[in-house]
Amino acid sequence: KEISGILQMPESIRKPWINDQMVTVPVPSEDVQISLIAENRHAASTPATVRLKWHQTQTSTPTSAQTTPRPAQSAPREETPPVKKIQAYLSKLGYDPGPADGVMGRKTNNAIQQFQRNLNLPVDGKPSQSLLEILEDRVKNIAPVSKETIVSAKKPSQSIRLKPKLYILAVGASKYHDDALALAYPVKDAQDFTDVMTAQKGGLYSDVVVKLMTNPSKDTVLSSLEWLERETTSRDVAMVFLAGHGAADRNNNYYFLPVEGNPDSLKRTAIPFSEIKNTLIGLPGKVVAFIDTCHSGGIMGRRLRGVYMDIDRIANDLSAAENGVVVFTSSTSRQNSIEDDRWKNGAFTKALVEGLSGRADINTDRAITITELDYYLSERVKELTDGKQTPATAKPSTIQDFPLQ
Repeated sequence: KEISGILQMPESIRKPWINDQMVTVPVPSEDVQISLIAENRHAASTPATVRLKWHQTQTSTPTSAQTTPRPAQSAPREETPPVKKIQAYLSKLGYDPGPADGVMGRKTNNAIQQFQRNLNLPVDGKPSQSLLEILEDRVKNIAPVSKETIVSAKKPSQSIRLKPKLYILAVGASKYHDDALALAYPVKDAQDFTDVMTAQKGGLYSDVVVKLMTNPSKDTVLSSLEWLERETTSRDVAMVFLAGHGAADRNNNYYFLPVEGNPDSLKRTAIPFSEIKNTLIGLPGKVVAFIDTCHSGGIMGRRLRGVYMDIDRIANDLSAAENGVVVFTSSTSRQNSIEDDRWKNGAFTKALVEGLSGRADINTDRAITITELDYYLSERVKELTDGKQTPATAKPSTIQDFPLQ
């Protein structure tokens, strides 16, 4: 029967015992007496004494074989997913992990981190089995799967939604109760923007959900902001597009004018920027705002007695919030946004739709990022308006460049 015992040795020769295996230990030449206590299954114990004669080494300095216990057999370690396969998948998805050589270098680490950020995954830059499965599934979604991939790929253990949804709230206000404020193209601007982004369904986005508001009332716009709050999750992208008149009060507080908007009674009839700001900065996930206001037209001579809107401050407030918002504005604070019958759009929206349709793909990688769109808009709007209008972009420092299309 099995017994358990306590082995007692003189302090001068006590050495570790590994997994009950005997080890060679240099000891004095005299015999060693070992006392132990044997215990049976009824908890009865019996003392015993064993005298052993130890082998004495030939030299005073013990060898490594004599002093080093044999290590215990360790449990098998979890296999690290093949870095080479992860590199290959990242390359197929348009990232730059360097050559697919199986070496986990700086480029591969950076590519993994960028992929994780774009999918709102925890960012650690490390290869893992879950990362490999997500990459495999991502590649399947964007390209035909070869027979080799079908054989070698391991199916994910659970369903993962890899592509974000895109939620768009687009507001275009062309008609007003005051006919003097009427504009020609904000409604068309909002429609054209939603059309170009809806085409991204199945590409960068798993779905594109649009709420298009044309010539809306104040209550309708506020209800639409609540809709955006309810629908958007941390894995989604939210976009807000505003086209129409913007105005500022004497304290330089910004308002967006709905159909009943009256520049002489902004608090009662218009939508305060604070309502829009609080909604946007409270949204989880990525948030992008396009503000095409300050249109030239009937409001020019009445815009609160020449008080200019500080649109730059508005953009900076949004981008500086804890949940930063990327903001594209149609013009700077002391400029008007121009619309023209030649384009049948505002200049900003015409350039925006062109850019998102592919012209802003500066590096021809079939993806349009925040930085690329910013560059295209700044050049194209100045060209369309002969330098009279200069769009601006505010991007939080905490948000890295990411694709919109």
